[in-house]
Amino acid sequence: MNDLPSLLERVELANAPDRVLAREIGEYFGAAAGHFTGEFDGCTESLDAAIALVERVLPGWSWHAMNKDQEENDPYKLRDTPRAILQRGQASSLSEMQKRWFSASAPTPALAICAALLRAKIAETSHE
Repeated sequence: MNDLPSLLERVELANAPDRVLAREIGEYFGAAAGHFTGEFDGCTESLDAAIALVERVLPGWSWHAMNKDQEENDPYKLRDTPRAILQRGQASSLSEMQKRWFSASAPTPALAICAALLRAKIAETSHE
């Protein structure tokens, strides 16, 4: 079975939806919950499947997907890159928000959501 960091690395390197990778992500989270139904097999290509996975794995978290991202060297310049943000609860300060907010950019919104989900779970498991 894959671990979360290796799955994240593969999602970040993906240039397009990948059914094998999607199945492995679904299997990882299904096995962690004690079952696997295959319902998340399309999570790297389908926004609906990626969101369903977030709702199953991180219940109560909010998600945002957009088609623009800031350039690394110029925050006022936007590029056409899908970006996803996952947030747990409401934050009262910037430092608190940074602990509850996970984002990622990728070639597709579904891949961006998968990457943000994996980052959130890695952070969550490292604090347990």
